[in-house]
Amino acid sequence: ESWEWVSIGINNRLLSVYFVSETTGWVTGVNGLILKTTDGGITWQAQESGTMEELWAIKFVSAETGWASGTGGVILKTTDGGDTWVKQESGVITELSNIQFISSEEGWLSGENGTVLRTKDGGQTWQKETVPTTEWISSMHFTDARHGCITTTFGEIYLYKDTTTLIKDILSEFDALKIWPNPTTEYIFLDTSGKTDQGCYAIWDQAGRLYLSGMINGEQTRVNTQSLASGLYMVKVIDQKGKIRGTGRFVKMN
Repeated sequence: ESWEWVSIGINNRLLSVYFVSETTGWVTGVNGLILKTTDGGITWQAQESGTMEELWAIKFVSAETGWASGTGGVILKTTDGGDTWVKQESGVITELSNIQFISSEEGWLSGENGTVLRTKDGGQTWQKETVPTTEWISSMHFTDARHGCITTTFGEIYLYKDTTTLIKDILSEFDALKIWPNPTTEYIFLDTSGKTDQGCYAIWDQAGRLYLSGMINGEQTRVNTQSLASGLYMVKVIDQKGKIRGTGRFVKMN
């Protein structure tokens, strides 16, 4: 395994990256920067975004259709692989730093001040969701239109259920969570057998910084830890009713 530096010919701060295949992907950055590669990142071509806002997130549902979002509530959509980007009306001025779509029509944006926006028509209209927090939403993940999970920089977890119910994480009694291999270098398994087979997990470091989150997948969930630096990390698992079903910790080694 090795990492190879690639020159892109500019000196902008880069904020997000997304690939739809081994060869085709995009990065975003400050001053409305969008770059695209079709050769696996060897070369990058600038695309005209039509904005000077910082673009904190970019996601595609196909090689043609995708969205970018960022400061000032900016939302951009493309249906031609980024050759043209069209602004969509968000109705907010807060920073939008997370994007997820489960289809070409239905998706969510989230970010600053507990902002969550939802669309069911590909972004033609966006509705602001009611979320019981004003903290910055650091990450979110939806498995379908009825089930999702968001985390905040304040250490909160909220579960989304049946499209109407958001359940706050209430600290209560919990069971020890089985985690292996521990120590680990590349991945861990979370054993939630006898606890829950649906819900979400979150991983923090000792300073309380959230690094990873996602949905529980059956009784054993595999989590990729290659992006984590060496150190001690805490794990919490929440079921769909908002109850903590397990906590644990593991050591990451490089």
